[in-house]
Amino acid sequence: MAKAVASAGLSFEELQAMIETQFIHHDTLREEIIPTGRHGDSLPDNTKRSNIEDYIRLIFNQVHGLNDKSKDILRCIALLPLATPIGREDLKKHLALWNIEDIAHALTMLVERGWLDRVQAPGQKPQYKMHPLIADVVVRHLEVNAEFAEAYTKRVAELIFYENTNPEHNLIEINNYKHLAERLSDLFWEENREEASDLLGNLGNLEDNFGIYQKAAAYHERALVICETVF
Repeated sequence: MAKAVASAGLSFEELQAMIETQFIHHDTLREEIIPTGRHGDSLPDNTKRSNIEDYIRLIFNQVHGLNDKSKDILRCIALLPLATPIGREDLKKHLALWNIEDIAHALTMLVERGWLDRVQAPGQKPQYKMHPLIADVVVRHLEVNAEFAEAYTKRVAELIFYENTNPEHNLIEINNYKHLAERLSDLFWEENREEASDLLGNLGNLEDNFGIYQKAAAYHERALVICETVF
């Protein structure tokens, strides 16, 4: 990426803006063809030159060589918020939605191979997280789509459902699950599916109750479009 940025004459601020909007898939980064190995300029067929996105895909092409359980675990973790580590017990509950069990050996292998990060504070149980770059590769190459996430999306939509007239509903406690829904919103915003509409509508209600009306409106408007499309 540094080579592409230097070639394009971009500033750090411009690069940062590109990454925040389209990550490594920005057209400006894709159009720069860069050497990916030593003596790349001397190769007559340019086999060691590629753009950023192709180079990243080449590096992580080994994801297809993982066994089925490891792939499924990566697919499920890719649905979770990337900045928040998850403990093994919570991860087991998450994976249970897809009937994935006996994960200890698979987790150890994924950590050893660098697909997952294992973090453990002194005196605490280990937690696991996925680097955003790896999550991007997993989503694109292991078919982490809305159909795969359907049951989980419905579950998260239930967790963030809030009625201000229901005395049993605690707005602050329900808001603790909002980051789960925001990750799904980022992944499946363009999907015209009923469970996506429910999720976005409930997200809009949460933002509305906190007075964040602009975000609430965006969620509700997208939910409405999906409803009109689906029904």
